[in-house]
Amino acid sequence: MLRSCGDLVEARRLLGLSAAEGNAGAQQSLGRMNYEGEGGPVDLVEARRLYGLAAAQGDAGGQQSLGHMNYEGYGGPVDLVEARRLYGLAAAQGDACSQCSLGVMNHGGEGGPVDLVEAKRLFGLSAAQGNAGAQLSLDWMNREYSSGPVDATEAEMNREGSSGPVDAMEAVRLYYLAKRLEDVAATDAAANELLLQEQNEEEAVLRRAAKKKEKKEKKRKKKERHTGGLDRVDVADQMPTIGEKNVVDAADAEAREDRGDGEGREGAVGAVASPSNVVSLADSCFSIERSTPVAESTLGGETTCTVCFIGAKTHLSAPCGHLCVCNACSAKLKKCPICQSLTASWIRVHVA
Repeated sequence: MLRSCGDLVEARRLLGLSAAEGNAGAQQSLGRMNYEGEGGPVDLVEARRLYGLAAAQGDAGGQQSLGHMNYEGYGGPVDLVEARRLYGLAAAQGDACSQCSLGVMNHGGEGGPVDLVEAKRLFGLSAAQGNAGAQLSLDWMNREYSSGPVDATEAEMNREGSSGPVDAMEAVRLYYLAKRLEDVAATDAAANELLLQEQNEEEAVLRRAAKKKEKKEKKRKKKERHTGGLDRVDVADQMPTIGEKNVVDAADAEAREDRGDGEGREGAVGAVASPSNVVSLADSCFSIERSTPVAESTLGGETTCTVCFIGAKTHLSAPCGHLCVCNACSAKLKKCPICQSLTASWIRVHVA
């Protein structure tokens, strides 16, 4: 009732007054408040002292709590023998938690000898009161044990009678139980190995997929760079610069000499040698005021380069076969300017 009060500090003070008068219930409750830090700081030493006062008066809760503190070493040294004794006192009064804890100590041989029969009995008493831990322990013991440990060595002793009279039936029972445990262990090991193998295979598949994707991406980028270098031909790159004009003029003159045009054509070449004398295709076609004829080399006609409109057509694009550019422009182009097909090579044509 006091633990349900809203003012834990006041509850702790009142319990202290009652505990000082020797009230076992108050001593046990105040010990728990010190253990959990309710209404004040945690004080495990004081909690252990108060539990001891309550346990000395036969309080089952105090015996159980003091047994737990001895078992874990809270507020003092670990004392498994004392813990087992205190659990036994509380278990005798029907404390389910103490019965389960004492069953664990009997099963593991803590604070005393191993006693599986007593452990199973204690688990049964605690489980009957609804203790979940005892229920699980009892179920496990019913499945794994009968009246003793599953041990092939013990089975051998029963068969040979080295520890008492020969008990063939008990020996067979223990052998079968031991074999069953070995089979379970082997099955677990095989299952773990299979799980590990599946995980390794899954990781290998993921690594192969990632490697394949990376390889495909590299191939795509390489192809992109290759095709991109052929496709990106700017008009600015196709046109010769002013600095290259002398080269273009020289190539044009060479082409005219090859055709035998003579000096009659040299005047026309000279007319277009200066940028100020170059006439655009639009001006030549649409000007109605021009009275003088325009040189053919400015029109991109039958003999003039279709790119710069300055040099003579001297080079043929293979494999499409279009005769369309001069020597200077052919060095810059990777596509035929007529059909836009890729050019494998430029072939110089000598016109007779």
